[in-house]
Amino acid sequence: MAVPPRRFRSADIELVGRAPELQALDEELDHAFTGHFRVLVIEGGAGIGKTRLLNEVIAARRRRALCMSARSYRLGATSSFGPWLEALDRQLRSRSPAEVRRLCGSSVPDSSGVLEVLGAIDGPARTQPGRSELLEGIAELFSNLSSEGPVLVGMDDMHWADASSWEALRYLARRLSDRPVAVVATTRPGEIRHRPICSEVLVGLHDDDLLTRVPLAPLPKEAIAELANAIVRDVPSLGHTTAPSALVGWLERRSLGYPLFVLSLMRGLIDEGADLADPRLERLPGTLRERVMLDLEALDPSDREVLELLAVVDQRIDPALVARMTGMPVVELDASLRRLCRSMLVIEEGTGADLACEIAHPLVRDAIYTGIGGTRRRELHRVVARTFLASGQRGAAAAHYARSSERGDPEAVDALLEAMARANEGGLYREALVILDALHEILPRGDIRWLRLLEAVPWRAEWVIGHLAEGEAGIAIAAMRRIEELSDGSVDVLDRATVKLHLAAYLSIGEGRLDEADAACRQAVALFEAAGRPERASLARNELAWIAGCNGDLPQMVKIATEVYERAMATGDRTAAIQASGSGAYALGITGRFGEADRRFARSIDLAEEVGNGYRASWGRVQRAFILGLAGRAEEGLALVEGALDTDHEGAADALGLEVAAHNLWLLGRLADAVDRIQESASRRAVRGSRRRAWGVALAARIHGEQVRPRRAWRELSQADEAYEGREILAWSSWCPWTRGFLEFQAGESPKAVDTLGEAAQRLQDSGAVACEALVLVDLAEVLAETGLPGCREAADRLGDIASRVDGLLHLLLAAIGAALATPRRDTLERLEEALGSTVGGVYRMYRGVGLAVLGRARRDLDREAAVAHLQEAATTFDRCGAVWRRDRVVADLEALGSRGRRAAAAVRGEEALTRREREVARLAARGYTAREI
Repeated sequence: MAVPPRRFRSADIELVGRAPELQALDEELDHAFTGHFRVLVIEGGAGIGKTRLLNEVIAARRRRALCMSARSYRLGATSSFGPWLEALDRQLRSRSPAEVRRLCGSSVPDSSGVLEVLGAIDGPARTQPGRSELLEGIAELFSNLSSEGPVLVGMDDMHWADASSWEALRYLARRLSDRPVAVVATTRPGEIRHRPICSEVLVGLHDDDLLTRVPLAPLPKEAIAELANAIVRDVPSLGHTTAPSALVGWLERRSLGYPLFVLSLMRGLIDEGADLADPRLERLPGTLRERVMLDLEALDPSDREVLELLAVVDQRIDPALVARMTGMPVVELDASLRRLCRSMLVIEEGTGADLACEIAHPLVRDAIYTGIGGTRRRELHRVVARTFLASGQRGAAAAHYARSSERGDPEAVDALLEAMARANEGGLYREALVILDALHEILPRGDIRWLRLLEAVPWRAEWVIGHLAEGEAGIAIAAMRRIEELSDGSVDVLDRATVKLHLAAYLSIGEGRLDEADAACRQAVALFEAAGRPERASLARNELAWIAGCNGDLPQMVKIATEVYERAMATGDRTAAIQASGSGAYALGITGRFGEADRRFARSIDLAEEVGNGYRASWGRVQRAFILGLAGRAEEGLALVEGALDTDHEGAADALGLEVAAHNLWLLGRLADAVDRIQESASRRAVRGSRRRAWGVALAARIHGEQVRPRRAWRELSQADEAYEGREILAWSSWCPWTRGFLEFQAGESPKAVDTLGEAAQRLQDSGAVACEALVLVDLAEVLAETGLPGCREAADRLGDIASRVDGLLHLLLAAIGAALATPRRDTLERLEEALGSTVGGVYRMYRGVGLAVLGRARRDLDREAAVAHLQEAATTFDRCGAVWRRDRVVADLEALGSRGRRAAAAVRGEEALTRREREVARLAARGYTAREI
């Protein structure tokens, strides 16, 4: 039997058919390395050549940039920040401890090395850094590394990265926007579509103009011919100098243009010694799995064992851990890995402590994995899980335990509950819920061990009673229902009460199922009382207050919260007093009782600081800042929330600090800064599905409308709508119809806008949220006045009524605007001028611009000079705010007021008012050219 020619090495074959993609990537990298953070995403299906293109890009830049790389893995959803930590770990291990400390700067304590800090995410709780600390530490590392020169980070298979890694990508893009850093990632679009966090981050990066997508299409016939020619040249013993046309056509039909399949088919032909002019394979692998299984049949049993284990591990791994998993002596394992590398089934990278191995290609891994029998596969997952657990990698261990266990497996249940408890301690709520979801697969219904979940998720956990995990409430509700099923008398009353309280918290804001939440919460109150725990009953009553507010009954929310607060203070229950004081203060604030709300917030904050509850202190400051903005004290509120974010960024951000900062910035006319805060929030935590935070997205949509970005505005409004699913939640959900009405007015659909704004105002009025209702009413009055549709007087009267009932200064300005819109008489216009001359009229620049525009339009026919002055100031005010749409409307009004108005309009528009040739002449004149020379 003839010996087939040697097999070619894929790495030795030149890259073909990707010149346009390489050029696009090179141009973007050149731009990034001048000091502009960029994210480049190579997209395509499995086997299309993403990894090879990524490696080519990295290899070409090694002399010009600091290059590092990492890969995400299929089971990476519970390994927080996995690829970022891998990339940094591999880079920093080659540096001295002193150099590492210099690069880490303030992000690493003096008493610990950076590798311990970065690796502590799955380590003991005593060394585990907070999420915010990790994000800031990673950002500082990259910032310091980039000060030495350009940095290129390759992220392979990013579609499998954990949620925290995607959020870190958005965070770094914002923090390092002016640094010479580029991230080149490979993704599969099909996988991305099933993970909302991926799409959300990519859309945000695109909107910020930080993202370039490089899609890979199948190779055309010419490129397949070029690839086949390269292979033929690399194997002279084939007896061909170029690939026969029959071979090229055959490869095109069988590979469908996927480079991996071209290479696989060529290997098959060479292995069998086939005639390339008449290509046929007797044992042709119809799928890559079949091809890989053929290769596996020729392996030694020990090699196959290693290969199957690597397929189950599904990530780059230290050979030392492989040795532990297989029980093979190091020498024997080394020999096996060498053989597998020669067969190109496995690759090894790095040296010394940085040495790691993995299966060469994901499709190869998939083929091997599916070829392992079910029983054997489960056994291997268990081995991997135990090894990861012993090495402190609890998140990774949990994923493998979930794959390895029979229903009710004690070891797996223990491991998952422990991993969840550690995630809870570290504030990694998203990861905790991923682990909880895995627990559903293992722990049967009716199993008494479901009660241990209450230990992993403490009854006073802020992510429960603070509704921090509302975006994934469905997973938690399913778990609580399973515990609830155990309430047959054998379950402790206190545990049953705790389950009911958890259920109520998840069902209310989390799912918007308010009737069910109310019933569960009332049961919790009764059970806590029966168990002799009145302090817990008080917290359950406070949850009833929030449910009432969500159900549109703010007076009832105030009543319940006040009762809980008074009872808690009488009994010395500071925990309940903190919660109830904050709840009542929030409800009082949006009903316009600002002074009383401010006093209650102050008590809540003081109590939280006394007992050392940092999150509740931050929550109180943030919500107080929101109410201060509504009361006409937006500057004071902004300083308060910014201080909270500086002191406790993670806690304040989770307490809606970034959204509240955006709201106050919008009121102050700093539109770009407001959008920036919303985007920062999205970069830290996915907004999708979060009812607590989606109102911020609706606000951002409105601002995009003001900035004349209609497509982005409607897209973000749609995202906010999806979160509320038509359900009323406090005043938050009303921000959606408010924004929609504004966008409809902007689009020229005034009758529809009137109906939509009227709906939003009515919803807020019905709930008692009059402080927010006034913001909608002033928009409604503006639309009605401009279009001449009936109802403007009624809207103005309602604004006046609200202003007389609330104790805030902003509403006096809004009422003055409404009155001038409805009846532009001398008295109403003078009243508006007086309001604009107040402190609020000076700092609330968006409403100052609206008021000035109302004055200018009302006086067009009475006093043209005054009208021009008012309109010019209005246009200038809007211009400084970034409210482009409003500015342009006022400029159009100015241009209709004769020569004086046109000059004023030109002064506002500045260079925009000049033609292209006029701008060129102005620039030449500024450079010193004479008129003749120009």
